[in-house]
Amino acid sequence: KTQRGEKRTVTLPDGSTIRMNYETEVKVPKQFEGDERVVYLTGQAHFDITRNPEKPFIVYTDDTKTRVLGTSFDINTKKADETEIIVTSGKVSFSEKGQPDNLVTLTVNDRAILKTAQRILKSEIDAQKFTAWKENKLVFDGETLQEVIQVIEPWYDIKIMVKDPDKLQGSYKFSYANPSLQELFERLSFMAKFDY
Repeated sequence: KTQRGEKRTVTLPDGSTIRMNYETEVKVPKQFEGDERVVYLTGQAHFDITRNPEKPFIVYTDDTKTRVLGTSFDINTKKADETEIIVTSGKVSFSEKGQPDNLVTLTVNDRAILKTAQRILKSEIDAQKFTAWKENKLVFDGETLQEVIQVIEPWYDIKIMVKDPDKLQGSYKFSYANPSLQELFERLSFMAKFDY
């Protein structure tokens, strides 16, 4: 389990790795037994799964089931009533839990989103942009200042108060590798023209 402002990498008994973003919980058995490798996720994590055709790897969230033999993918359950998956290598089967007919097969740069009681929506994206967090990179591509704040508050474990709501308008495009909070605010304040 990770807290606000914390990231962690866990290596599983089969050699697979899980990179956990902030405020994430992964339930994993001490040893994988039976004919499946099963874990449970709440939050956001990137999985690099060791290939084993005899023993598929299954990730359950509250609403979804992801089945792989060996691949890399990112699952995010942080938005209310929504689960998102992004594939960075290999092939993934993604379905609504308990609804096997609501299923999609995904490959590299595919993204799927399941909102509660809806069909899964599949699209093609740049997976590197959406999974940059695992390398401590902040990437924004047209987000509003409000959306930027929603990412950086738990990233740095801070609370941001905005006195002038007009500053929340507009969109911002930038990326930053492993920035300190001061570096980030200097850049943001210059772009959005605010004092902090």
